[in-house]
Parts: sequence; C-alpha cells; structure tokens
Amino acid sequence: MGHHINAVVLKGPYDRKFAAVFDLKPIRLTDELTLLPLHARYVDHWAEKFCVTGFVDDVPRLNSNVVRCLLGYLAAEPLFAVIETDYFGGRGTQAAAVYGGMVEVMPPESGEFGPINKALRLLGVTAREDLDEFDTVGLRAHR
Repeated sequence: MGHHINAVVLKGPYDRKFAAVFDLKPIRLTDELTLLPLHARYVDHWAEKFCVTGFVDDVPRLNSNVVRCLLGYLAAEPLFAVIETDYFGGRGTQAAAVYGGMVEVMPPESGEFGPINKALRLLGVTAREDLDEFDTVGLRAHR
C-alpha cells in the first residue's frame, strides 16, 4: 500500500477560528502536535486569495510562502514542520523542513528515511521504545 502525505505538523496551540476560516482539517496527533493536511489545489487557492506567490524551497513540494503566511494567522511565532511522504511498495522518499515563524530552524531535507523524524525531534517528539518519531505520533495512520 502506498503512503502519501503533504501536511504541516504544528506544535502548540492555534486559533481554531482561523483554522475554520482557512478550511483546514486539523488532526490531533498528540497533546502538543496537530497535523494540518495540505494539497496542491488548496495551496494554490489561498495563494491566489492572498496574492502570495512563490516557494520557500522545492522540497517538500508544498513548502510555499502562502503556507507560512497561513500559519502566521493560526499562531503567534508558530513552530511547525512542512512534511511530505511518497512511498509505494516500501520504496519512496520523504522530505521535511522546520520553521519558527518565518525563521528556518531546519533547512529542507529529503531522502528515503530520516528527514521527518529529524523534524519531529525539533518539534519536541521523543520516540517511544521500539518506534521512531514518525510512528510515535501516529503518522503511519495518515495517508
């Protein structure tokens, strides 16, 4: 089975009213982490509405200026990771970048394994015994 995620993982509280206004579908991962799924049409829609163009980097694919803008409405100085997975039949890649507000905390990285775990550690995740950070927060259940 394939595994494909494009999302933001946000640490800490956020304004639920703005999440609703932006039609985000928050998924609680832990007491402190929220998954905000993204897709290209969603990002394009808000980029057009806000007249915000451009990408921070080409990985993760949706690592765009408008995503950073939206997160600024959700939380003051948000700490968040933009993540992406693309696996099929056990083979594939993942990518992640971490930001504290508009400041880059972890530059965009991609590879077969590791970038998302590294990003989650920067968001404060400690892997449980026998699991990595990705599985500790339950990302395997989201596609």
